[in-house]
Amino acid sequence: MLFLLANYSTNAQINSNETGLSIGYGFSSILNSNTSLYFSNNYNGLFEVSPFYRINFDEKPIALKLEYTQRTIFSEIEFNDEFNARASQAYMGINLKCSYTKKNPSIRAFELFWGLGFYTLAQKRTPNPVSGLNSLDDGFAPYWGISFDADFSYSIPIDKYRVGMAWRIFALPNITFFNKNNVQEFYHIGSSISLFTSF
Repeated sequence: MLFLLANYSTNAQINSNETGLSIGYGFSSILNSNTSLYFSNNYNGLFEVSPFYRINFDEKPIALKLEYTQRTIFSEIEFNDEFNARASQAYMGINLKCSYTKKNPSIRAFELFWGLGFYTLAQKRTPNPVSGLNSLDDGFAPYWGISFDADFSYSIPIDKYRVGMAWRIFALPNITFFNKNNVQEFYHIGSSISLFTSF
């Protein structure tokens, strides 16, 4: 069955430009060097939605993808020496990814995209309710950062559309700027499985 789908996809024609949408669920871990192993070893759930615009270069083995990513992560953190907390983070970022293959661009069963991006977020730190402490709302854009993104995908054509599945990986390292004072920063590495369609 997989062979038939792959063979079908090789005979499909491609458009010069495509738009699409990817929806995924996965997990992330905190990378902060000052975070204890207990918190950095936790796997925090994440949900992401990514509309994208793809440019295919006819007769050339290169494709570009401009992607807006909205990612929600809830991480367990240390609020102070006594109590834990939950960091609610809504990431918003723009990535530019590139794919290269020696095959004809119409052969798109398997693809690897990778690239860089910029992101910011809205962040709120909520301590354990038994602490009696108030939440700390860091608001929108308490800092900006650079992201590294990649995805490995498999897709098939259905009529004029393409549908597929992708394994997405991202890293948000300690490369930030425009930081507000007294805001705790969280850097992540994570992955997700997503379903996508392009048209």
